[in-house]
Amino acid sequence: MNEKYEIKRTQLLTLIALTTAVITTTTMIVKIPVPLYGYMNLGDAMIMLSVILLPVRGALFAAGVGSAIADIFLGYPQYALFTLFIKAFEVVIILLLKRFLTTKKYAVPFFAAGLVMALSYGIVDAVIYQSLEAGIASLTMNIPQGLISAGLATVLYPKFSKLIGHIRSLDS
Repeated sequence: MNEKYEIKRTQLLTLIALTTAVITTTTMIVKIPVPLYGYMNLGDAMIMLSVILLPVRGALFAAGVGSAIADIFLGYPQYALFTLFIKAFEVVIILLLKRFLTTKKYAVPFFAAGLVMALSYGIVDAVIYQSLEAGIASLTMNIPQGLISAGLATVLYPKFSKLIGHIRSLDS
């Protein structure tokens, strides 16, 4: 196999692993306890930015696995499998709305992903606890997390995007 290809592949795998670790640690370290519910975190902001940094499969992996690992380490293993799919779905939402990232409306994909994440956890909690009230309570706790993370991703996006562009130009 081509040595240059192997180096690029190794760099990509390393970047995916590092992004997964950043998502895990951001979810675990930057957490805001919420009584009777769990915690809010800023891991979603890192998930949202990972879409710019990684190819699709890498972003899906980093988002889902990184967040699921955090759930397990933080004592919420009952959510890990759901989290794996919900966070990957967050990436899909951003990718579906990717056309906005090159316009002045670049916040749209981030806020849409944050709201879909909140709605997804609301549905999961309603099913797990077999209670519409639990789903609504979950929704009210996850909407702020999604909105705050989307706001942070929106603020960081222009600089982060510029940095990624600069790094890629150095590579070629």
